[in-house]
Amino acid sequence: MTKPLTPATKTVSDPWAETDPQDSGALEGYRELIAVPGTRGIAVLSLLSKFPAAMFSIAVLLFASPEYSASRAALGTGTMLFTSAISGPLRGRLVDRGRRGAVLGCCLAGYLVGMTGLVLAVLAHLPFAVFLGAAAVAGLCFPPVGAMFLAYWNAAAPTAASRASANALESALIDLALVTGPLVATLLSTAFSPVWVFVLSGVEMAVVVALLGSRGRAITRSTDGPGADTRRQRIPARLYWIRAALLFFCCALGSLEIALPIQAQANGRKAWSGLYLTALSIASIAGAMGFGVLPSAFRRRVTTPWLLASFLAGTVAVAIAMAWSPLAALAVCPLAGIATGATFSALFGAVAGSAPARRANEVQSWGTSIVPAGFALGTSTGASLASVLGPPAFAVVAVPALITAIFCIRTGELRTSGALHDTPASADVEGKR
Repeated sequence: MTKPLTPATKTVSDPWAETDPQDSGALEGYRELIAVPGTRGIAVLSLLSKFPAAMFSIAVLLFASPEYSASRAALGTGTMLFTSAISGPLRGRLVDRGRRGAVLGCCLAGYLVGMTGLVLAVLAHLPFAVFLGAAAVAGLCFPPVGAMFLAYWNAAAPTAASRASANALESALIDLALVTGPLVATLLSTAFSPVWVFVLSGVEMAVVVALLGSRGRAITRSTDGPGADTRRQRIPARLYWIRAALLFFCCALGSLEIALPIQAQANGRKAWSGLYLTALSIASIAGAMGFGVLPSAFRRRVTTPWLLASFLAGTVAVAIAMAWSPLAALAVCPLAGIATGATFSALFGAVAGSAPARRANEVQSWGTSIVPAGFALGTSTGASLASVLGPPAFAVVAVPALITAIFCIRTGELRTSGALHDTPASADVEGKR
């Protein structure tokens, strides 16, 4: 439990970054996090829960494209992501209201029905509408485990340093799943059958939900008990600005990630597509974990606007390198990747730090819904520009998006500073108890 934030206790440059009574050194945040009982098992579960989503896109493409075409298979993937995004906040809100077991059980059942319908639609050569409907059901019912893990980390971490490390760890786990998930899905699909990818995804999600049920008291420490009245705590205004920054950041990142395979194809090196994205993802893992290792005093100086600015610089460097040579683009990718992981960690922390205690899962669900929405916007616009004008043209999307994200974060900081000095006992401040 942290003390209420008042003007006297919150004077750092980043208005939503809490300070520790004593500065912690490198790795101290991770040590504090590991010392909390049960966190190691939760970390394993968190990683396991990310593989179904990470494997879905490539699995659907390899499985459904021979039956319906690649473009229709991609539409099925997009439908699943879209329906998951729009239903996420509702599922998170239901979890906050104390209906955790029922929500998880119903979502798992619906998700398995949707995945089974998707597989049967392809195997039985059913109309494309059936396939699309099954993908929509799977997305609508996707268990809200991602938001629950984010809420847990920020509730279980005992200090500001360990909370920063927790968000860095979660960001790194996401990247790790995004790197290894498509590889596992491709190996299963080519060596055995694409059906096994969907079987594995269903088993993984069932295991995660079952174990979450058995750890219910630990994983929901962010709530104040069953049946809590979530209407008593309003969403702080600054959180809307953080969400906007997250949306534009993901838009920029999506445009970069789609431009890299286009760059490889444009130079006749399709095999480099994986190299580009792997270099970006591995560097992102290093950036996230490195951000969590930083001593508190130094991390407070590396504010979110500066991290966004560093990603902006890395993005511009990649665009320039693309116009130079494919090898130069590959060499510069890690620069953008390091900034990616650190920025995600900071934005996750900003969302968690602004979430009212009794609405933590709902707030995190909004965050997990905004991420794919931003990626969808960035990939669609970035791909169009890169295909017509050349791969470096993705910067036409990425640069304005990142500038807008920096503006949103700065605006949120100013609103937070004003709230702290004007109304220190407001509901927004009370929400951080």
